[in-house]
Order: sequence, then C-alpha cells, then structure tokens
Amino acid sequence: MSTRTETFPGASAVDVTTTADPISVDTTGSGPVVVTLVPETPGDTTALDRIQRAEVRASGGTVIVDVPANTGGSVSGGGVVVTGNGNIISGNGIVAIQGNVVSGNVVSQTFSGSFRSGGDMNFGRGGGTFIGGSAGGGGGVRVMISAPSGANVSARTTSGSITHRGAAGTARVESVSGAIRMDTITGRAALESTSGKVSVGSLAGGGDVETVSGAAMVHVPADGSPVAVETVSGSITRSGATHLIAASSVSGRIR
Repeated sequence: MSTRTETFPGASAVDVTTTADPISVDTTGSGPVVVTLVPETPGDTTALDRIQRAEVRASGGTVIVDVPANTGGSVSGGGVVVTGNGNIISGNGIVAIQGNVVSGNVVSQTFSGSFRSGGDMNFGRGGGTFIGGSAGGGGGVRVMISAPSGANVSARTTSGSITHRGAAGTARVESVSGAIRMDTITGRAALESTSGKVSVGSLAGGGDVETVSGAAMVHVPADGSPVAVETVSGSITRSGATHLIAASSVSGRIR
C-alpha cells in the first residue's frame, strides 16, 4: 500500500494531529471528506508503516486523523549511529536535535550507505559533499484532506506546515515551528504558533491569533468580527478592516 485514501460522506469537520508532517486541507468543493496519506519519499518503508498505523475514523460528523510520531531512524556508514524518539544525538562531536545539526565540527565523514533524515542537513561555511552515499527523507508523510466548503478545521503539529485553501467554518490550528497558512475562515478562529509564521487571507468570524516570534498577517473583511492578534517579537501585518484588529506586541513591528 503506497497510498491510503478513505472517504467519509456526510462529515462536516476534520481534526488532524501529526508531529512533523505537512498538512494540507482543501475546502473548495462540495463532496465528502476525503483523507489521503502518502509518503513524502516514494517507497519509504518507515512512512508506509506510519500510514498503516495512522488512526483515520469518523466520530459523529468529524473525521479524526492521527498520524503516529516518527520514532527515529538511523545513519549507516562511518561509524555514526543515530537513534531516538525524534530527538537525535550522535557522536563524533555532532549534536543534532529533531534532525537539525546544531553543533559540532566534522573535518571528514564518509558514508557507505544511505543517510536518511526527517530534518535539515547544514554543512556550515564552505558547504559540504556527500561521497559514496545518498541522502533522503525518512518516514515523512503528507496528510492531504479535502472537505466541503464551510467545514470546520482543527489541526495541530509540532514542526509540520499547515496549509488551507478554500472557505472553512471555524478553525482551531496549533503549531510550534511550522507555518500556518489559512485561506478564508468564516467562523471563529483560534490560531497559535511559537516560531512559525501565521497568515490568514480572510478572517470574518473573529477570534484570536497568537505567536511568540513568528510573524502574523491577518485580513478582516468589512463585515467581519473583532480579532485579537498578539505576538512577543513577531511582526504583525493588518489589512482590510484594520479597526477590527486589536494588535499587540512586546517588540514586534505592527503595520
């Protein structure tokens, strides 16, 4: 099974949970809720296992999608072994967290196998070269959902992006570092991120938008309801009926 697709006629809301996987929700149509899970890297056995174990079910009129966390991976070759439950630490002077190298100095490292990482690989000054090996994603799953226009959307992730297209009813969306991009929200919204950027093309039903260091961009139509936008250091950009947007920030710029 390379792709998992399930259809839920009559559902009018979605509730999605992942750790680091990108989530896309399309509410431009009028058909049933359709959930599709697909590996980011074709043939990735870790991703396929996560897809098979994912919870996809209906509860009343809500479709619940819960993709289990990626329990880590390995690096073969060169005597470096990486294991862990999302938090990765390896020897040879390298320290990496969530797949991102944050410290360490490597003069030369040669791999005879495949390097698979769910995060970024940074070589620092002067760049770097892979010799005798290959690099690829490890365990990543794309979560794609189509739902009828006006469907209520709930989504939460740690580092995965959340992208919405179309018109949603209410929206409750949370992310730590992943970007949140919402198209149109007709109902009330609660959007929260720590360092990820949050943008809303049109928020008519009022609500709250909060970030710590991530930028916030909010548009409210003339017939919309009041919206509160708060950041610590992230910038805030308002458009549309700006008198309905109460913006506050400790050190971020407000436009």
